[in-house]
Amino acid sequence: VLPSARLAGISLNYGDVGSGIEPSAVRLRLDGADVTGAAVIAATGLTYVPSQPWTDGRHSVDVTIADRAGNLTQGQWQFGVGNPPQVSAMTPIDTTLPFGSPTLIEAHFADSALDIDSASLTLTLDTADVTSSAVVDRPNSREGTVRLRLDDPLESGEHVVHLAVAN
Repeated sequence: VLPSARLAGISLNYGDVGSGIEPSAVRLRLDGADVTGAAVIAATGLTYVPSQPWTDGRHSVDVTIADRAGNLTQGQWQFGVGNPPQVSAMTPIDTTLPFGSPTLIEAHFADSALDIDSASLTLTLDTADVTSSAVVDRPNSREGTVRLRLDDPLESGEHVVHLAVAN
């Protein structure tokens, strides 16, 4: 995933041990649009740098390459552009809880442009991974809330909760 508003390029290396690549037969499509004319194409690879920063969201790249003997091959991949998901509405935060009380740890996470990877979610309490004990509510693919109810009281002292989530 590229950060928003980046003017990053796409590059691809390729080769052929037989007749060699025919550069004039290489085609590059980005999100369905032919951008071959804006790419720098050689017998060993290509480079494309957009004239404007990438828009947030998923982008698809399709490339067709032919050798001088007329053999074709195609490849495709996707990449995302956007800022990391934001974590908000964390509770409890900067507070002292009554000793012996049950604790509810809760946080909201959201991404405005890309789907959140559910497998990336990790919740730790101090140094212990408590992800499997948490309940995750996902109303859609770009946001959610994680809740962890601790029925046993926490030991006295300061505790650190960390929520990691990626798109």
